[in-house]
Amino acid sequence: MPHIIIEHSKNILEKKSLEIGREIQKIMARISEGNFDPDQCKIRCIAYQNYLVGLEKNNENFIHISIKILSGRDIAIRKKLAIATFEYVKNFYKSLKLSQKRCDISVDVIEVDREVYQKITFNS
Repeated sequence: MPHIIIEHSKNILEKKSLEIGREIQKIMARISEGNFDPDQCKIRCIAYQNYLVGLEKNNENFIHISIKILSGRDIAIRKKLAIATFEYVKNFYKSLKLSQKRCDISVDVIEVDREVYQKITFNS
């Protein structure tokens, strides 16, 4: 925990989605009051070839970030994480010079119930 899931339309991020994940780890590390451990992050990037944004498919894009964290952090910390991530992804997209195309960007911070979450790490 945390889990960072980056979902996006296949044609816009290519190999850059892991770069976004690494930056989110840095954002989490800067939010000291959140007590996030970036070394525990699991980052998954999912590129969708078949999707629909709005009424059209052609030239429409999306990036959705889900950040799953253990429950117990107050709303101010979760909101700070969401806003910082959103601002980063928005600026990242602008740097791709694809602004002539529609792109819906969204970020969600999801609390996972600390009482029921199970995890084990095996080291060889």
